Amino acid sequence: MFLSVLFRRIFISNGMIALGLAVMICLLCVPAVSRILRSQEEQRIRTSLSHICNAITTLHEGLRHCRGAAVAARKQQIRNAVLARTALFANTYRAFQQGEFPSGEAARASALAALDTFEDDYEAMLWVADYDGAFIVPPESDLLKKHLLNAGDEEGRPAFPAMIRLALDKNEGYVRYRHQKSGGSQPVDMTGYSKNFHPWHWIIGAVFSLSDIEKILSQREQNALRQLRDTLPAEDGNLLVFNSRMDSILPPATPGTGGPAPDDARQVLLKKLMAAAHTPARRIRYHRNHPNDPDHDTFEKTAWVRHIPDRDWYVVLSVYTDDLDRPAQALRKQFLVFFFLTFLIYVIAITGVLTIILTPVTCLSDMAAEFLRKGEIRENRYLVDHGEIGTIGAAIFGMTKQLDSCRQKLGQYTRDREHLIRKNDRVRERAYELTRARKKLEKDLENYKHIHADLKKSEERYRAMLENIEEYFYEVDLLGNLIFFNDALYQMLGYTREELLGMNFREYMDPETSEKAYHTFKKAYDSGKPYRGFEWRLVRKDGTRCYVEVSVALIRDENDEVIGFRGIARDISELIYLVYHDSLTGLYNRQAFFERLKETLAYAKRDKNEKNIFYLDLDNFKQVNDDYGHDVGDEVLKEVSARLRESLRETDHICRLGGDEFTIILNNISDSRPDEAACRIIESLSEPYVIHGFIIDFITPSIGISAYPRDAQDIERLIKCADIAMYKAKETGGKYTFYDKSLEPDSEYEG
Repeated sequence: MFLSVLFRRIFISNGMIALGLAVMICLLCVPAVSRILRSQEEQRIRTSLSHICNAITTLHEGLRHCRGAAVAARKQQIRNAVLARTALFANTYRAFQQGEFPSGEAARASALAALDTFEDDYEAMLWVADYDGAFIVPPESDLLKKHLLNAGDEEGRPAFPAMIRLALDKNEGYVRYRHQKSGGSQPVDMTGYSKNFHPWHWIIGAVFSLSDIEKILSQREQNALRQLRDTLPAEDGNLLVFNSRMDSILPPATPGTGGPAPDDARQVLLKKLMAAAHTPARRIRYHRNHPNDPDHDTFEKTAWVRHIPDRDWYVVLSVYTDDLDRPAQALRKQFLVFFFLTFLIYVIAITGVLTIILTPVTCLSDMAAEFLRKGEIRENRYLVDHGEIGTIGAAIFGMTKQLDSCRQKLGQYTRDREHLIRKNDRVRERAYELTRARKKLEKDLENYKHIHADLKKSEERYRAMLENIEEYFYEVDLLGNLIFFNDALYQMLGYTREELLGMNFREYMDPETSEKAYHTFKKAYDSGKPYRGFEWRLVRKDGTRCYVEVSVALIRDENDEVIGFRGIARDISELIYLVYHDSLTGLYNRQAFFERLKETLAYAKRDKNEKNIFYLDLDNFKQVNDDYGHDVGDEVLKEVSARLRESLRETDHICRLGGDEFTIILNNISDSRPDEAACRIIESLSEPYVIHGFIIDFITPSIGISAYPRDAQDIERLIKCADIAMYKAKETGGKYTFYDKSLEPDSEYEG
């Protein structure tokens, strides 16, 4: 009994020591884990603020592009309306020349009367005036006429005379001016377009405002900011956006959050926030009232600030400091529950262990007492598997019960024999059942063979259908490796079936397209939906490129798990050619010119080379259309395009901007000698043209030449320099002129 008590004390003492050590370790870990959780909360808020700033920057860039596109579209609409009226006057003038009108006055009266046949949105904005600035057809609105005569352009000069001078000097163009509305409101930016009609000495023009575009874009920006604020999770805090003038751009979603604050207190807080945005930490702490306890002003808030220089905006995310410690508080509660459950389990385990240890001792004590009273042991009250005490009890009882054990064994042998007989009967029954099951399985196997044959025929029909379609069918695994495709795909790419099988999609795409393909696959995987209409650029085995329109759908196994992607691709290379080439001459169009120029300047900047831009205009080309008709003019443009190709290298980019205007990018690797190229072009284009039996020998080119990076380093300015040089070449008759700053006029007008 002494040994049992000693064992129990040692066991309990060691258990208490282990429990104390566990409690100390947990208490030491809680503060460290709390600090880690708080740091994670702060990092999450900083990351959320960075994402918000990136979203605002992206939004600003998108709106800026939208603003430029909308202004360009509005200008083009107004110009088209004026050109339509100009075309009407030109047709009437030609009819007068052919004798359809008795006098010029009758022709002009007929043209003015025909203006009423136009039904568009810009009729009220149009006007017609003579070279002296006298209205022939004034604007329909007297107010529009009044502000047109009184408003000034960007340099303070009268706007209407400026439009007249611009049309006289440059044939057509735009003039920007500001109109002051009545009532002392902010002036409105207006734009006027004017075009010269030489035969009758008329100026046709129109005016329009861009304020509605600015208003729509401003409203769109506000809606996007509110949506960004409303989608912000509540645990990320309150979002505030203001500018350096402390004007609120985006107030918090709950204006009352943080308690009311007077204007002077608000200005002080905003100044602190602006100062904190330029510190390394970009964070401040301040005290505000809590909306659930407005009478208590001891709640501390933490705010993170970021400055967006492009907009001069300050973006703030603020949270109550106590909210940062909530994960740590929850962790401490979980630790308390864990300690309580651990202690409870330990008490239960100790109780069970002591019961197991003390039970055989009690049995042995009872057996010893019975032996002292009766001299024999009649009952088996010891526990066999309870250590040394159980072994002693078993030995004592075994010596008195050995004979009984032999009789029990004989009875057990008899029961085992009967059990074996019953088991043999069950084996025979089981063998009969297995025989029946085998026959059933053979029958099922035969049925499965027929089903497999039907499936194989269905698969052959499916493959035959895929091999005979013109589109390209593909299947890839989750890594983007091709696992199945039809013959059309590998024949189009120029590979054999064995070469293409297992090839990753990045191996037959350029880096830009492979990045787009990766995001397309990821989008389909994340959403679980099919997508189509994506444009990919593929690279064939011989290095040539083609454009395809692709659809993407998921491949799932029998457990509905995504195992890959499949889709159909359609060749759209011909459509891409039409997008980037002029339909009349086959040369690059305006869109292709700007993309090739951007690419050429990037390479020139990387290799530190000089690149030359030609701006070419055909002199007297309008006379061809007037004397021989537009069909002959189109044939002349085709011949000009062919001669340009013969005069230049294949690496040079020749583009037609429109009408008789062409641009050329000398894509030289070393010294390009632009003067020699210009001489070749002038010599070739000045040769007579024989079109439909007509000999046209009065067409000559005027070429303006600008150089990167000597004259300009951006695309717009480089083209503008070449344009200025081209007009100088027209004026001097020098055929080609290099740009120089001395060619710049004293004042410029837009257009």
